[in-house]
Amino acid sequence: MRTPLEPTITTLPATPQTAAAARDYARHTIARYAPAMPADRIHDLCLVVSELVSNAIRYGTEPGDRIGLGLVVRAAHTRVEVHDPVRRRPRPERSRANGPGGAACWP
Repeated sequence: MRTPLEPTITTLPATPQTAAAARDYARHTIARYAPAMPADRIHDLCLVVSELVSNAIRYGTEPGDRIGLGLVVRAAHTRVEVHDPVRRRPRPERSRANGPGGAACWP
């Protein structure tokens, strides 16, 4: 099956349950456009989708907002796009070694 050059796009509500819905959307899109994708790659892709969507909701939305999720799935690579209605410019924060979130990477 030929995959589209443009991403398949969906919009989702900015709620705590959205990460699971985004993973389901990713699995469905993979099944449609790359059914032979290895299970470990699907798992990794769903993890990336979940993290990006969670961060978009946490840092870029307010109650009632929606986010966009776009995927281009190919045999050799997959592109993930997450769009939020952020109303402020991003700024780096100092990491806390024992704080919530991912690994400390800011000095």
